[in-house]
Amino acid sequence: MKKLVLNIALMLKYILNITLFITSIGATAQTINLEFTYFASQTYEFKIVQGNKHVVLQKDSIPANGKVQLKIPEKYKGYKGMAMWYLTNSKTGGGLELVINNEDFSVACVQEVPTTEGIIYKNTEENIFEKSAQKELQALFTKHDAMLAATKAYDKNTKLHKCFYKEYKRILKEYVIFVKKLKNTNLYAARFIEIVNLTRGIGSIITQDEALKAKNINSIIVHELEYELLYTSNFWGSVINTWVQLQTKVLKKDSQFIDDTKTILNRISSDKVYTEFVVHLTKELTKAGKDNMIAALTKTVKNAHKLTNFNGVLSVYKKRLKG
Repeated sequence: MKKLVLNIALMLKYILNITLFITSIGATAQTINLEFTYFASQTYEFKIVQGNKHVVLQKDSIPANGKVQLKIPEKYKGYKGMAMWYLTNSKTGGGLELVINNEDFSVACVQEVPTTEGIIYKNTEENIFEKSAQKELQALFTKHDAMLAATKAYDKNTKLHKCFYKEYKRILKEYVIFVKKLKNTNLYAARFIEIVNLTRGIGSIITQDEALKAKNINSIIVHELEYELLYTSNFWGSVINTWVQLQTKVLKKDSQFIDDTKTILNRISSDKVYTEFVVHLTKELTKAGKDNMIAALTKTVKNAHKLTNFNGVLSVYKKRLKG
């Protein structure tokens, strides 16, 4: 009898542990609640980013009440990066680009024809920061472009030129403050804006000196950019392409290119991201006729022991290693 009671107690404890485990999974699953009443019956896809690839997490139709719940599955728990929720059967397209970083939040569209003001974000510091900062940056560059044009339109000795130039210098200082604001937060949204700026040829300073601008952008890509975050930004290929073009068309110094590449490789901790970086870089180097660089980088790649495979363009490293 005692043995039976003991077995029942153990069984109940086992069931309780399973229940608690399942409950904890449900409680920690990240969810995004959407309300798009005017778009009922439209089909959609919800995707996240892995390098140059999109991973579809959900495909469905918007129900009659317009309410959709998106979830980040257990496989991608802890995902930090961009996600896309796109309408797939709309003649005009449409959808959302969302910052995902361990937040349960909601988005509502309160207009039949959506505008930026008609998309309401709640309980998401990431997305609210990203939208606000992008708006601030756009306004800053609108003023910058206007003042730069004005300074060029008037003779330096005129009062108007001096007035416009003073305002132009103030805008440059305003941008420095904006850059510091981005650097002083750990939000993924801040890193995303920095990444997008790189694809636009914008670094941490505004300058009309093209050589200085190139050095500034190169320094950011080599020494500051977090490649694990770039991997989920939806600008993976764009930034790497920009950097290769910068090195081959502007800086034009192979020895620096090789050293900078080694610096980047040493900074990437994830084997998956390391492998994808080498894949994309190798393709770009081949296009640029830089086989000498591939040869120069082989030893570094070999000693890192981070390549997860030798498929496709990576086979060149396997051949060289054997040789």
